[in-house]
Amino acid sequence: MEREDLAKIVSYLTFDGHLRKNIREFYLSSSSLETLKAFEEMVIRNFGIKAAYEIGTGFGESYKCRFCSAKVSRLLYDLGAPNGDKMISAFAVPLWIKNDKVLAKEYLRVAFGCEAGIRKRTNAVSYEIYLKLHKAEELLECGLSFIDELKQMLLQFGVETGKTTIQKGNLRKKDGKLTKAMSFRIKTNSLTAFAEEIGFSDESKQNQLTLAVKALKIRKTLSYHLSKSNTTRAAFEKQFCDGTSRLEPAKNRFVNGAVG
Repeated sequence: MEREDLAKIVSYLTFDGHLRKNIREFYLSSSSLETLKAFEEMVIRNFGIKAAYEIGTGFGESYKCRFCSAKVSRLLYDLGAPNGDKMISAFAVPLWIKNDKVLAKEYLRVAFGCEAGIRKRTNAVSYEIYLKLHKAEELLECGLSFIDELKQMLLQFGVETGKTTIQKGNLRKKDGKLTKAMSFRIKTNSLTAFAEEIGFSDESKQNQLTLAVKALKIRKTLSYHLSKSNTTRAAFEKQFCDGTSRLEPAKNRFVNGAVG
């Protein structure tokens, strides 16, 4: 068995996947068939068991890659994959992953591929990466402890994060439990470090990250020229985003990949 694969499988089950409470089967849910295929290949490569695919439930189009094996499920549970409803259970990053930088990287890459978002800031040339998780209100402290583990792991790679914010979640219909949303973002000055050291397991997010790094280079170029200009930052950024700035040719070269 490959340790890096095991770290990724445990991470998938911690975030977008699910290990049944009875520890007899597990699955990954995703809208990306490529992600599910990669997960299936990892499981087959390490355990030699067959997958079954099905249509997912809930919001939007999704699919499930399911494996039924009590033996493998028990092993993954022993390795630290949480079982049952993760929103109402306490768990932590397994020490064998957290204390190994190579494995920590794989775990984080999957975590951000599953749970993080990347978006362009309004009226700006920069992007932000943020990660959000939900936890039952009575287990909020456990959830915050898990978030802190992720943030400390990121620091191993020189990736700094902002404050953890807590927001109103929702009322679960099935058990009436209130939830809270916990989120944090990657600091802009750590965007390049995140891209170089970790990245996303999700291909579409990884493509956005590539654009985000290019946008950061643009922003640095903008700041340099702004320091030599009488134009206000707001006006300069508007010109830059609208394509009316004298730096438009340079911007195009960045966006099209002509400049590294």
